[in-house]
Amino acid sequence: MPDTSKWLSRLTAREIVAAPAAAAAPRPRPAPETRTDPAGAVPWAVRATAAWSWRLLVIAAAGLAIGYAVITFQTIFVAVLAAILVAVLLEPVATWLRRVLHFPRALASLTAIVGTLAVIVGLLVLAGRSIVDGFGALADSAQAGFQDSRSGSPTARSVSTTPRSRDGSARRRTRSGRTPTCWSPASRT
Repeated sequence: MPDTSKWLSRLTAREIVAAPAAAAAPRPRPAPETRTDPAGAVPWAVRATAAWSWRLLVIAAAGLAIGYAVITFQTIFVAVLAAILVAVLLEPVATWLRRVLHFPRALASLTAIVGTLAVIVGLLVLAGRSIVDGFGALADSAQAGFQDSRSGSPTARSVSTTPRSRDGSARRRTRSGRTPTCWSPASRT
């Protein structure tokens, strides 16, 4: 007959080791809730409004923070936006150069940028002559206006904040602040 003493001793040892854990004090039952659930006391519409309101406040605060950062770092922000705009506008050109003409990626980007700069310089050269002529006409007009103001010509003296009639005399205003449509010096309001 086989020896069962080892087997029986192992089994009883496990039961003895497990018994103290089972014999531990029972867990106390939680006390019954004496308070009512506050979520049940507040109507659903109020809870939903409160949930959305704090989310909207967080979104508004984030928007104000972003706006303040944009205003504070305006120079950097404008430069980054210009760079993004140029990159987005030149991306199809660089893709076409890579796909059709088999340019490497860096060379396609460089070619697109240099080509864009060449177009801008060409437009400025074409428009440059009319811009220079416009500056000459502007300088002549400014010089004539300055000479008129120094000599005391009638055009310089007619500038006034008081409304004037066609004959140059000051027009009278009514108590309401409007100028009468047909006023003569003899009529008084």
